[in-house]
Amino acid sequence: MGRASIRTAVQAAIVTKGTFASGKVRIGKADALAEAEMPTALVWTGAEKIEPITLINPRRFEHELTVHVDIYNYSVGSATASAEESLDSLVDGVEQAIHADVTLGGVADDCFLVACEYDLEGEAGRQLACARMEFTAYFKTLHSS
Repeated sequence: MGRASIRTAVQAAIVTKGTFASGKVRIGKADALAEAEMPTALVWTGAEKIEPITLINPRRFEHELTVHVDIYNYSVGSATASAEESLDSLVDGVEQAIHADVTLGGVADDCFLVACEYDLEGEAGRQLACARMEFTAYFKTLHSS
């Protein structure tokens, strides 16, 4: 159990919810995405804080992991409001997917949304919409020496 398990569980939750098709939710960041790949969600992990729970063997640690879900959607011929509304729907679907099982199938003790930021680029009629969702996942590990 750890970072990789959390990323995979978040990906599975999003696909199971049906907000995105399975090939449209990927683990990791992307340098470039083609229009045909959108809408898509990228799941990656960031900062992690680790605190000891016990000081004797076997040692237990609590992890606080930042999980990012970046959503990209490309709109052609839509007004800015429509691009933003489409993004709203995708963000809501991801949030519902994670909050439907905050343990992510048992790999986390808890997981919840802590921040979300939108970015719209382009001009009227051709918009690249991006939402950056940030979740915090808590889980414990056991280490023995």
